[in-house]
Amino acid sequence: MGSPVPAVMGTPYPAPLQRLSNNPPQIKAQINALSPNGETFIAPGLLWGWRVLSPNLPFADGAAYGGNVKKILILMTDGANTVSPNFPNHDNYGAVKAHDMGDATSADRLTADTCANMKAPAVGISVYTIAFQVTDNAIRNILRACASTPANFYNAASNAEMLSAFSQIAANLTTLRLSK
Repeated sequence: MGSPVPAVMGTPYPAPLQRLSNNPPQIKAQINALSPNGETFIAPGLLWGWRVLSPNLPFADGAAYGGNVKKILILMTDGANTVSPNFPNHDNYGAVKAHDMGDATSADRLTADTCANMKAPAVGISVYTIAFQVTDNAIRNILRACASTPANFYNAASNAEMLSAFSQIAANLTTLRLSK
């Protein structure tokens, strides 16, 4: 299938990336169509989320930076970076070989740097993070640091805790919207 989003390291995507939209049924249908494929490389997902919120190409649907619009990005992951910039030569954390450790470090650094750049004052994206059943302390710490505030980080060990995290985020965003 064709996609306007280049594949990450040659991995094809089943559907085009969802642009900003005021069509909740369309957004929910796309979310419901998502399925995990067994590998994780967080930084590209963050970058594409940022690009969707951006006023710049390739999408350019986002409001200008620094305006009255609050930009929110929610990152949820179920694991540590198991894929890196030089995929397929990276093993998962549970089976990291000594010569592959640089790949995990590189993937984690890219994730942390992307988070920091999105939250920079000139960009000002508010980031919420959810660690869903993540057992790796290093990636939980990266997600904790990625969140805009300590309250924006959620460590969800179960489906119920993940749903609760999304409900709390939605309540925070609804309060934010109503107060403006």
